Amino acid sequence: MTVVAWVLLAGTGVALAIFGVTGESLFERVESDAPRDPASESAEADRIVEDGAESASTLTMAVTGVDLADTAQLGALNTALAPLRADLADIPGVAKRPDGYPMVIDPLNPAFCTNPEIDPASPDAAACALTNPAIRTMVADDARGFLMTVDIEKGLDEVAEDDAAAAIADRLQETAADLTSSDFWDSL
Repeated sequence: MTVVAWVLLAGTGVALAIFGVTGESLFERVESDAPRDPASESAEADRIVEDGAESASTLTMAVTGVDLADTAQLGALNTALAPLRADLADIPGVAKRPDGYPMVIDPLNPAFCTNPEIDPASPDAAACALTNPAIRTMVADDARGFLMTVDIEKGLDEVAEDDAAAAIADRLQETAADLTSSDFWDSL
C-alpha cells in the first residue's frame, strides 16, 4: 500500500512538472538567461531562425525512388526540373532572396554548385550542387530521393498568399505527374 501511494505521489509530481499547474508545459516555461554577445555568430543564427519563422508558407515536393548516383537519372531529373524552376520563379508571390534569386531550392539546381571550375550549364553542375553542404541536407541519406522547397513571400494579403500557394502547388503536381510517368523513365 505504501508503494502504491509513493508511485501515485511521484506520478502526480512528474505530471505537475511537465504539464504545470497553470497549463503551461515545462518546455513553455523554460528560458535561458545565458549572456549573449549580440554580434556573435550564434546571435546572428538566432536572428536568421526568427526571420525564417516569420516567413509565409513553404511548399515542398518530395521526389523518391530515384538514384542520384546514376548520372543518367541525375541528368534527366535536372533537365526535367529546369523548366519547373523557371516557372516557379515567375509565379507572383514566390519569395526572393536579397540578391533577387527566387527561393526555389532543390539540391540538383546547378546554381548551388560551389566549384568555380564547373560551368553551371554543364551536365556536371547538378552533381556538383549535390556536394554543397547547405543543400545536401535536402537529399536522402541513401541518395534515393530529395526535397524541393518553394517559399512564399512574407507580407502578402491572404488572397495573394492563397493564389501563390495554389499556383505553386499546381505546378509542383504537374511536375510530379511528369516524373512518375513511364515516358520519363523510358527516355533514360
